[in-house]
This record gives sequence, C-alpha cells and structure tokens, in this order.
Amino acid sequence: MRNTVLRLVGTGLVVALGVLVTVVRVDGYRAAPLNETFSFADPAAQRHELDVDRPEDYLIEIWLDAERVAAGPPIGDSGAMDSGGVDIRWSLLEGEREVAAGSAAEFGLATVTTRRQRGRVIGRVTLEPGPRYALVLEAGRGADWLDRANPRVHVVIDPAVYEQRLIRQSLALIATVGLGLLFGYLVVARSAARSAARSAARTPPAST
Repeated sequence: MRNTVLRLVGTGLVVALGVLVTVVRVDGYRAAPLNETFSFADPAAQRHELDVDRPEDYLIEIWLDAERVAAGPPIGDSGAMDSGGVDIRWSLLEGEREVAAGSAAEFGLATVTTRRQRGRVIGRVTLEPGPRYALVLEAGRGADWLDRANPRVHVVIDPAVYEQRLIRQSLALIATVGLGLLFGYLVVARSAARSAARSAARTPPAST
C-alpha cells in the first residue's frame, strides 16, 4: 500500500511539473545586450551597436572598476559620477532615426554598486527585437581621470522585470505542485476506498 501511495503521489508531481513547464516557460535571452568600453577622455561621440532578443525595459548604465577607484593615488573625485557631478548625454538611434535621448543629469541620481564595481544609471529605454539600435554617448568635460577605472557602458534588462517574473513563476510553481499533490491524494483516497469496499464485499456477514 505504501508503494502504491508513493507511486501515485509521484505521478501527481510529474503531471504538475509537466504543466509547469508548459505554462511557465522560461525563454533563453541576453539580459545584457551591450557591455563595452567607454571613455570619459574622448571628446567625440561614441557609438555602440546593439540589438535585443525580447521587448523589455532596459537600463543604460556606466560602470567603474571599484578596486581601481579605491586604489591610491585617488582617481580625482571618484564620487563625482555617483553624485551627478559628471554628466553623460546619450541618444538611441534606430537606423539613423533618433528614438530616445537623455542624460545622467536628466535621469536623476541612481547609483548601483557591487563588490567589484561602482556604477550609475543614466537612462531607461524600451527596446524591441528586430531593429538594429545604436547608442551614442557623449561624456561631459573634466572627467578624464575616470578612464583609469576602466569605465564600461552596459545596457541591461531592468531588474524590476526579473522581480515581477520571479514572483509570477514562484506563484505558478507553488500552485502547480499543490495541485499535483492534491491529485495524488485524491487518487490514493479513491483507490483506498475501492479496496475497502471490495474487502467488505468479500467478508461474510457475522453469524448470530
């Protein structure tokens, strides 16, 4: 009986996971379609080509090597980028047509940090798969010293998108596994009831 119960519950879980894979399918895609070097010392506009795999909101970020920022001698006022003292203007082209534009100053103060990097969000755009985009950046003057920290420009999916998708998938997983367990329990209960009924039918009535 125990083996039957385990087998039926296992069947319910397999069914649940199959439903989960069908309903909540996670597609493979690039979360960071652009990760290239950037120069604060270059006075010319810097153009970076990119395309995306799925329609999402993307953040435009500038990152510095935290170890080089912290290492002496100090890289000027390295907090200037974080505080908004260094401005960076950007425009997004689809072909040669400008579809969005902005700057670090217009976007407002939005810093991001990791153990190895320090960065600042300078814009947000919505991108669609298919077109070939170009991100054009122009650094403000007087920030040449930041090049020693290996600056890079990143275009990444907004983390809020991950959070929303994770919540939906977690709820779907909980609900689907719960339904699988309930299915297994109902099958076991029905099987047990039938076995009890057959046993009762085979048992002769007690003599008086």
